[in-house]
Amino acid sequence: MRDEQPAVKTKQALWQDYLFLSRELLKFASPQEQELFMELLAQREKLQALIEAAPDAEGYAASEAFRQLAAQAAALNESVAARLRFFKNAAARQRDVAAAYDGCGAGIAAGYRMDARR
Repeated sequence: MRDEQPAVKTKQALWQDYLFLSRELLKFASPQEQELFMELLAQREKLQALIEAAPDAEGYAASEAFRQLAAQAAALNESVAARLRFFKNAAARQRDVAAAYDGCGAGIAAGYRMDARR
C-alpha cells in the first residue's frame, strides 16, 4: 500500500467551495437550524484559512472569474447577514412583547374581577 498525499486544491476550487458553503449558510439561516448553521460557519472559517494559505500559481485572484465569484460571495454574505438581522429583530420584538405582558397582572391577585361590585 503506497502512502498517498491528499490532493491539494487550487485557489479556484477552494473559492468554489467557499461559495457553496455561503449558499448553504443562506439556506440554513433560521432559528430552527441554528446548530447546523454554526457548523457550516465553522467549516467556512476553516476554508478561509486554507484559501489564505493556498498558493495562487495561476493568478486566479487577479482574474475576471474571481471578481465575479467574489461579487456573488459578497451578495450571499449580505443576504445571510440580512436574514440573521431579521431573526434577531423578531426575537427582540417577541421578548419585548412578553416583557410587556409580564407586568400586566403584577399587583392584582389571581381571580380578582375588576368589574365586580363590592
